[in-house]
Amino acid sequence: FYTVVMEFSRSGNCFYTVVIELSRSGKDSDMLV
Repeated sequence: FYTVVMEFSRSGNCFYTVVIELSRSGKDSDMLV
């Protein structure tokens, strides 16, 4: 899953970058839902 997020972040989508930061905090499940 993280691999896909990294690819999208490279595409210039700042949103996915935020998701990565939130996922590090353990709140990724809340954002995905």
